[in-house]
This record gives sequence, C-alpha cells and structure tokens, in this order.
Amino acid sequence: MSKTGFISLDAGGAATPAIDGNRDLAFAVSRDDLSLKTCARLHKAAGSDLHANLISWWPVALGLVLAAYAPQIQTILSSIGEWAMRFFMPMLTMANQFQGTSLRVVAHDLPQVALTLQFPLEGIFVRRTLRRGVSLKAIFVLMFLLHVVSTILLWMLLSHR
Repeated sequence: MSKTGFISLDAGGAATPAIDGNRDLAFAVSRDDLSLKTCARLHKAAGSDLHANLISWWPVALGLVLAAYAPQIQTILSSIGEWAMRFFMPMLTMANQFQGTSLRVVAHDLPQVALTLQFPLEGIFVRRTLRRGVSLKAIFVLMFLLHVVSTILLWMLLSHR
C-alpha cells in the first residue's frame, strides 16, 4: 500500500482515506473517479472555507471595537451638535427619550444598552447583507439611507414635543 499524503492506494488502485496532519478525509474514492490533484484541491478548499468564514465576521468585529469606543464617540458627536448624535447614533437618541418616565430601570439602563449595542448590531446587519452577495458599496449606501431615515423619523418624533 502506498501513501500519497491524502489517500492510501492499495494494489488494485482503490483509494482509502489516510490521516495527514491529523486531518482525516471522510470519503473513499477510486483513482479513476478523483485524481490526486482534485483531492489536494478539496483538502485545500476545506481549510480555506474555515478561513473565509472567519474573515466574513469582520463587520461584527469592527462593531465590537467601535462599541468599546462608543462613549468617546458619543462625546465627540455631542460636541459637534445634536444633529450629529441623531444621525450617527439614532438608537441612543431614541433611548434617551425615556428619561422622563417613572421606570428608573428603563430610563437609566436603556441608553447605555443602546450605546453599547448599536455598532455590533449594525455589524451583524452588514455581515448578513454581505453574505447575500450585496457589494460593500451598496451596503454603505444602505446604511447611510438607514441613518437618514432614522434621523428624519427622530426629527418628526421630537418636533411634536
């Protein structure tokens, strides 16, 4: 029996899986059905799928990093003006509207939750949209429009107070 690294070939030419670097190919193929180059490509593709899956989480990772700096971002946006806060952090602006309520838990904790969760939630939204095949440029336009609509809704809501 000769070992090729990915499969073992017996005297009849039948291939059986072999362990290569603690990876076990879970299928058996004949030499006529699948060449060794194809086996190598399949093995490489299985490893690159994991790599591609990990890379696809970059929007969520960016959202988590931005969430860590959310209080500083809030301070910068507050110094620019109320409209900057309404455009870039609409969830926080909406959550701050509960401060006059009698529910102390909602009035105190909801703005902090909105501040912490806005960027990771937007990261999840971007990742899911990217996985559907939408281009990054289109996603930026979509996120911009989402923030524009949120700002208009906040303006309508807050103008009647």
